[in-house]
Amino acid sequence: MMRSVEQVRAAHCDSKTAYPNRFQAKFEADKASDRTGELIRAYRCVFCPEHFHIGHPPTYERLEELAWAARRHAQGEELPS
Repeated sequence: MMRSVEQVRAAHCDSKTAYPNRFQAKFEADKASDRTGELIRAYRCVFCPEHFHIGHPPTYERLEELAWAARRHAQGEELPS
């Protein structure tokens, strides 16, 4: 099954809060890290670059998929599932 770039973007972004700036995202990430004892990072979204998200750092494989999808975001190409 192939996933479109939009499906990858939706899976990555739609369930996450979009923070308007790095300061606010980092503040929330630090609070979440303190609360859970896990590493939570703030990062600029590759699909909606005007926003920041927080979350666990992605695995190397997930990072490759996100980078690949981001490069093709405007082209509407299909991604392997």
